[in-house]
Amino acid sequence: MSADWVFRLAVPDGWLSVDLDRLPVDRRGDLVLAVDHLVAEVPEMREDSAHLVDIAEGVIADAEAHDALLAAVGFELVGGALVALSVAAYAIPGDEAFDVEALAEDLTTPHPLDMNGRDVEVVDLPVGPAVRVHAISETAPDAEGRTMVIEGVDHFIPVPSGTDMLLLTGSTPSVAIGDELLPVFDDIAASVRFGHED
Repeated sequence: MSADWVFRLAVPDGWLSVDLDRLPVDRRGDLVLAVDHLVAEVPEMREDSAHLVDIAEGVIADAEAHDALLAAVGFELVGGALVALSVAAYAIPGDEAFDVEALAEDLTTPHPLDMNGRDVEVVDLPVGPAVRVHAISETAPDAEGRTMVIEGVDHFIPVPSGTDMLLLTGSTPSVAIGDELLPVFDDIAASVRFGHED
């Protein structure tokens, strides 16, 4: 990644995010405190608080293992059911400016784990054009051989006046109500802003 750009984005109030540079044991402590604050605001989640910490810890550990720049996890009650959402950001280095139309065409090829093809479009964000990819996919097996079905929205966002790209991935395992949840990922992508390091 080029060292001369930085980014910021906004996640919804109540989402959990920690410093990925902190040791895992310290991150868990941060998450416990964040969940305690969340359940104080939303008492209906209190009996699930330990589970919320485990989910958030797993999502953030996975993001760190894949060299994420940022990761955050949100929990919502939808129709009385607790649902989880997550977002992570990654840097994709490039040697020349990305052509979003060509990238969109390339990304229409389904991934082997995609279950229903892909919905790919070029969208206009405040920072410029980006490629939005929506898909429902099965995850790769974990250490115990278990898989999950997740619904996700990825935004491939070129860094203005540069050759790198920011990949923003949003996902939820609550596929049955994905249509209600996915707009939050578009809102997060729309909040992205770039700057340059001094």
